[in-house]
Amino acid sequence: ALKLKDELGDMSQFTNEKKLFNYLGFTPVEYSSGEHTRQGHISRQGRAVLRHAFVESAWIAIKQDPVLMDTYNRIASTRGAKRAIV
Repeated sequence: ALKLKDELGDMSQFTNEKKLFNYLGFTPVEYSSGEHTRQGHISRQGRAVLRHAFVESAWIAIKQDPVLMDTYNRIASTRGAKRAIV
């Protein structure tokens, strides 16, 4: 929690979660051509230490919350464990 507080600073700079996800690098890279739009892997822009902290927090959260665990299992069965945790 202290690492997140130190790295993120004032959370009011993020007016919504999309801006926070952009800052962390959790948004997908987009490949667009004409009428086709494809989203790829996460952009990995931003601070890697923050992404690592959020992913570690997610691993702990799914062990504590059965609803999150069900969601994780559903996504992991089709897309893989790493994608499901992100």
